[in-house]
Amino acid sequence: MELTGVDGRMPNEHGDVISPVDTGEHQSGHAIVVAQGDSGGPVVADPSGPQASMTARGIIVAAAEDTQIPCSAGSDTAIGSTCFWQVLCVPMTPIVDTFNFSIS
Repeated sequence: MELTGVDGRMPNEHGDVISPVDTGEHQSGHAIVVAQGDSGGPVVADPSGPQASMTARGIIVAAAEDTQIPCSAGSDTAIGSTCFWQVLCVPMTPIVDTFNFSIS
């Protein structure tokens, strides 16, 4: 996944605005990056290649509207799940700052 937008805003189902929100999508185009039920899950990156340590990047908050695609039979999603090609996540910095903890 690569970030395609940063510092966005999105309303939640209660009318509150969540900010900042980053947008990510699959590097190869419209492929599954998130499925219904993934909210609250981690967003991690491996900036130095497959043998490096994973880096916390954020928490999944939603799928981008109007980016629904069929879940493929070979994916790790549950049968009947809804899949999307864009994901919205809150980056780690505001989470760490809000809850006053550190990641090492």
